[in-house]
Amino acid sequence: MIDLPVIDKVSAQRLCTIKDVIIDMKEYRIHALICRERFLGRSFEALLFKNVEAISQNGITVTGRAGRMNIRNLMAERRRFQSYQGILGKVVQSSKGEPMGIIRDILVDTSTGIIKAYELSDGYFDDFLRGRRIVELGHVHTLTEKNVDIKGNTAQYTFETK
Repeated sequence: MIDLPVIDKVSAQRLCTIKDVIIDMKEYRIHALICRERFLGRSFEALLFKNVEAISQNGITVTGRAGRMNIRNLMAERRRFQSYQGILGKVVQSSKGEPMGIIRDILVDTSTGIIKAYELSDGYFDDFLRGRRIVELGHVHTLTEKNVDIKGNTAQYTFETK
């Protein structure tokens, strides 16, 4: 979703460009999308995900300007909300404390905003040789400052990144 344009459903006007995603770590879903205004390159604000009508590779359609909020108010609750950029690079650990890999991307159900899986890497060299792994999040996981702890068994599969 990063760098996709946001388009008003009613006017078909381009509103802004997505620069980050805010995730609600209590519900493990997208809470808001951080935008940069077209005309004011340094002006950031958040659009609530509940106002998203559709997501495609061409852009994100929203129901008007309703639901915009100030980012500072949103990020005041750091324990509940994390940015997408802040989650990338964290180590994922199994329930036994064993490292599973580093988060390189987050896979989300675009209709509900629920986090479905993490894309994990063991490093660039291993990505080239073996590809990256997807860890589905069917079980509870906890985000700390340094890592993500997964409790219970998770489904894993590898895909080619070549």
